[in-house]
Amino acid sequence: MIKEYTIQDIILDSNFKHSLYVGTFEGTEDPDIEWPHRHNFYSLVWFTKGTGINVIDFEEHQIIPHRLFLVKPNQIHNWSYSHDTKGFIIVCDKHIIDRSLLPLFCLPYIDIEGVLLHFLQNTFKTLLYDYKQNDSLREKIVKTGINYICIHLYRTHRSNQCFEPENKIIVQFSEIINQTLSKNITTKEYANRLSISPELLTSTCKKRCGKSPKAFILELKITEAKRLLYFSEDSIKEISFKLGFEDNSYFARIFKQKVGISPSLFREQKYL
Repeated sequence: MIKEYTIQDIILDSNFKHSLYVGTFEGTEDPDIEWPHRHNFYSLVWFTKGTGINVIDFEEHQIIPHRLFLVKPNQIHNWSYSHDTKGFIIVCDKHIIDRSLLPLFCLPYIDIEGVLLHFLQNTFKTLLYDYKQNDSLREKIVKTGINYICIHLYRTHRSNQCFEPENKIIVQFSEIINQTLSKNITTKEYANRLSISPELLTSTCKKRCGKSPKAFILELKITEAKRLLYFSEDSIKEISFKLGFEDNSYFARIFKQKVGISPSLFREQKYL
């Protein structure tokens, strides 16, 4: 099983609040955790110095100075970095990030430059100072500061298609799907949870993703199947059940149709 960590599992700082943490990369103690793993919280890691590789959901990204990585709950994460790495870390529970800003986390990283660089240098330092204050206003100020940073990142990159209104529906749709992967829920039920009509959900999926809601749901289930096959010891039958497939052979056929190889062959690739 892929290990999932909470903030309490990875932050060993006695000064931190359980719903959030702000610190420097070099000043945060490395916990004893399994690699790769996934989180149940949001994180922003801004590398100001150093090099390396950050792997998020099978996608490999270079760690370079002034690259800020955004990782959302449930993503498989692994990294390797140079000994001289420095930067800032923010982690926070799901409820802290304003829902209107969630499309920001569709971007794996943002390269910080120009006016934004100067702004973040000052803002991160101020947020770190506020986090270290031991008073009743600390948590409220830091929560506001985290969203303030996200708003500026959003503003700078709002021309990206991730931030178009239709994509907010897709982000929320994805979030609900990932919370209910073991269940078989109809498009109408998903639409009800999103407080929109099934017709709007269908048209949005086709416009933004080029596929129906049913096909989009299947795509996310196949992505999770890849994660489990590659990073867990669960049997194919167990994975099939966890993803809501009652028939193991049907799961295997669908997986091969979508990925091009069988689940067993996909798993074997990690040993090559």
